[in-house]
Amino acid sequence: MTTEQNESPSEPPAEMPARKEGKKRGCLRGFLIALFVAVAALFSFMIFLSTMGRAAPEKIARYCGWNLHNNVYEDMLWYLSYLEEKGRELPPDWTIPVLIQEMYRGMDRGLFSCPVQGERDPYLAFPAPVSVLLNPAEQEPVPVVMCRPGNHRQYGTPVLYSDGTVKSLTTKEAEKLVAERSPVPLKLQKTEDRTGQEEQIP
Repeated sequence: MTTEQNESPSEPPAEMPARKEGKKRGCLRGFLIALFVAVAALFSFMIFLSTMGRAAPEKIARYCGWNLHNNVYEDMLWYLSYLEEKGRELPPDWTIPVLIQEMYRGMDRGLFSCPVQGERDPYLAFPAPVSVLLNPAEQEPVPVVMCRPGNHRQYGTPVLYSDGTVKSLTTKEAEKLVAERSPVPLKLQKTEDRTGQEEQIP
């Protein structure tokens, strides 16, 4: 019994380098697999965007509604949270279009446009103060971003509200909303286009 205990803990010296080499190969293989999956996912997403123009109009309308909430709205909240963490105060004259312009800084312009008929038609942003996004439970929801009326025809016009909800309006309802609140098309500048411009947040 004593002999077995003395022999089992130690392995032949020749096997130790081989075991370490095996672990290295395993880590490398795992990294390559993860990299392949990430590239494949990105490639699939790019194909999805490139074929969006050939997708059914109903699917494009649903995509815009999803995008308005999951990308535009969530990104605006993230940016406001980021500014708060940095101790930066919001300028009192900031509106929703200004907020989106400031948080853009090199992000994908496609997130802020409707892929109708294979083209990128900028979303319309309402000139509401940024404060409408704060404490949504304590105030009445107001429209902040929407597709251009008629882009999705009978499938409705997605409109994002300040509490994160997305409503689908008829073309007539959307046109009335535009006439009442005068939203503006988002004209986003790339970071390099902003060279020489002063930062609006200190």
